[in-house]
Amino acid sequence: MDEFAKSVNKLELDALTIAMAEFLLLKNECPYTIIATHNHKILRQLQMYGPQVQYLTMRTVPHEGRVVCLYEAVNGLNLRSEAISTANAIGLPEKITERALSLKDFLSTIPTSRMKNRNKRRF
Repeated sequence: MDEFAKSVNKLELDALTIAMAEFLLLKNECPYTIIATHNHKILRQLQMYGPQVQYLTMRTVPHEGRVVCLYEAVNGLNLRSEAISTANAIGLPEKITERALSLKDFLSTIPTSRMKNRNKRRF
């Protein structure tokens, strides 16, 4: 499963993904299933299934201020997002990635509940 319902509401996507994973985990003969996600909420929710769930991440290394993908699956979780540095590496204009970094810092200071109730306004 690779975030199969991306066009739905984020909360519904999380709920559907977790429900499908739990359904498979609770089957008598649970099939091998790969769930690809960047969503840390889903990862944390599935931790309660212990050794039935194995976490793999793609190995990366920093090189000259960029993230280099080694295309090697290794045990563990990567709870960092590399989206902005990846966008920079593929050639998105620096003006955009610099703005994204400042917005990321700003948005991380606002509680999620407050963001949902904000009037629609530009940053």
